[in-house]
Order: sequence, then structure tokens, then C-alpha cells
Amino acid sequence: MFHKQRTQLDNVVKASFIRSLKLAKAIKQFAEGEFMECMLEFCGILCPEKKNELEKISLSRRTVVRRIEMMANDIKTTLTDLMAGFESFSIALDEITDLSDTAQLDIFIRGVHCY
Repeated sequence: MFHKQRTQLDNVVKASFIRSLKLAKAIKQFAEGEFMECMLEFCGILCPEKKNELEKISLSRRTVVRRIEMMANDIKTTLTDLMAGFESFSIALDEITDLSDTAQLDIFIRGVHCY
């Protein structure tokens, strides 16, 4: 019984991370809860037994921000650990402006590992 509860909780957290990632990739507002409300209505019709689990997914801005920060920190840690093993490396920078006149900086790093 405890294993089933833990699995359900893990699935809810995983769904929350996936939702946060989709919002970040689509450059949507973090309070974009309308989509989830629509999904709850569909789920109520298609599979009412799962509607309860969908309602457990947090829609708050704070949760989405926290999830995105956690993913960003994980990427940063992974890249830092990877770059620590470089024997030599090169860095290229490129600044671009997107359609909304927001300047963005691209950083390209190439490295050689000594395995």
C-alpha cells in the first residue's frame, strides 16, 4: 500500500516537472493554469477515475518557478562537472536579438577530455 502511494506521489511530481518544462520552453506565463483546467474537464469525461490524480498537480506560480530553478541548477551542475574534466577548451559567444527585441547571449563551449 505504501509503495502504491509513493508511486502516485512520484508521478504527480514528475507531471509537475513536465508541465513546468513545457511552460518554460513555450515562454508562457508561469500562472498558465487554464490548460490544466481544460485537461481536468477532458479527464473528467474520458477517464474519471484518474481525475483525482490530475487535481493533485500543483498549478501555483511558486511551484513552477521552483521546478524551473531546480532544472536550471541541475543543468548547470552537470555542465560544470563535465567542463572540470576538459584538458583544453574553446569558447565562442554570439549575441542575437529575438522578435521581441530581447538580446540573448549564446555560449558555445567545445572541450577535449583526456580519458
